[in-house]
Amino acid sequence: MRRLGRVAAGLVAGLTLGGCGVLSGGVYDTPLPGGADVGSNPVTITADFDDVLDLVPQSSVKVDNVAVGRVSRITLNDDGRSAQVELVVNRSVSLPAGTTARLQQTSLLGEKYVGLVRPEQPVAGPAIASGDRLGLADTSQAAQVEQVLGALSLVLNGGGIGQFQEISRELQKVSTGRPGEVKKALRQMETFVSGLDERKESITSALDGLATLGTTLDADKAKIASALDGLSPGMQVVVDQREQLVSMLRSLDRLSDVTVETLDAAQDDIVKDLQALEPILTQLAKSGQDLPDSLQILLTYPFPDSVLGAIKGDYLNVFVETNFRTLPNGCEAIGCSWPQVEDPNYPANGLRKGKKITIPSPALLPPTDSAIPGVPSPTVPVLSPTPTPSDDPTATPTPDPTGEPTPEPTDPQPTETSPTPTPGVTPKDGED
Repeated sequence: MRRLGRVAAGLVAGLTLGGCGVLSGGVYDTPLPGGADVGSNPVTITADFDDVLDLVPQSSVKVDNVAVGRVSRITLNDDGRSAQVELVVNRSVSLPAGTTARLQQTSLLGEKYVGLVRPEQPVAGPAIASGDRLGLADTSQAAQVEQVLGALSLVLNGGGIGQFQEISRELQKVSTGRPGEVKKALRQMETFVSGLDERKESITSALDGLATLGTTLDADKAKIASALDGLSPGMQVVVDQREQLVSMLRSLDRLSDVTVETLDAAQDDIVKDLQALEPILTQLAKSGQDLPDSLQILLTYPFPDSVLGAIKGDYLNVFVETNFRTLPNGCEAIGCSWPQVEDPNYPANGLRKGKKITIPSPALLPPTDSAIPGVPSPTVPVLSPTPTPSDDPTATPTPDPTGEPTPEPTDPQPTETSPTPTPGVTPKDGED
């Protein structure tokens, strides 16, 4: 029996010492059975809360009411006004950008846990990763029973509960016998509230604009104060000249009366003057674009605007027509065309190709009798072409040593004569 007692005492002592070793790190570090499986490589994130209430380590971390992790540590931030909660979450859980943390309760008197709430609408940005931190703006907490009871006690003790009955009676008196008017008023109120709800963005924008204006005015308040101080002398001058201003306004009133009387008396004359102007205005309207077109030459006289396109730098392209004093044979008035003589072998289109043109013989030229009495006819110089074997029908072509006939020349060379003789002097026989 003694041996059994000693063995039992030894077992108790061993268990006690082992339990103390397990609890050496604190009760909060002791893993609890039935917790969430965070896997071998969990994600560790932190969340800041204004107040963690009675949240303790090893509390659950849930997503959509499903346990996906646990609270590993709770510490106080450096500012001393908020708490930092370290969360260990299974890596397989999807936590997109915009995820928030909310301190919730399983039941009215149940335990606290941290719920991770994913955004309803996608938010641009990377997903929550290990080492990320959720600030105070991304955390919140549900209303506690203590807060609800405290608010209720405030209403019951210091609120207007005693006035509810009086308010109800007054509403009954107002609505008695007026159900139609009450319904109409409620419908109008509904329409008004609906209109406000539809325009809430515009109202918000207007309030933001007022806020911006207020900020700008606040920044320029020194300038505004200076401007108001500068207006004081001007306002004082206006006050001092009040009598003169009133007198001026009265004079303007009398002037308006005289103007109206004058216009009434001269109404018929004004109408007649306007009727007399009607034909002039009608003719001006008929002239249309002709009048401004005719005025274009005033600044560029004697050249219209259309001639400016022909001026290139300091040169002007013009066409000149020249009338000679001598007239062609058979012409009775100035303006007749001179006959154009062409060489049958070199037509006029040869000039455009750069070919030489042989001046024809005198037999091909028209008579040069002067058509103007008293004016001698000028003598036209003649260029006699050198005869070629092709021109003499009796000439025999020289045979080619090779047996081929010699080709005819294609460009006869003209023989130049002496310069043009003096008009009115007839060349003598034997002179060129």
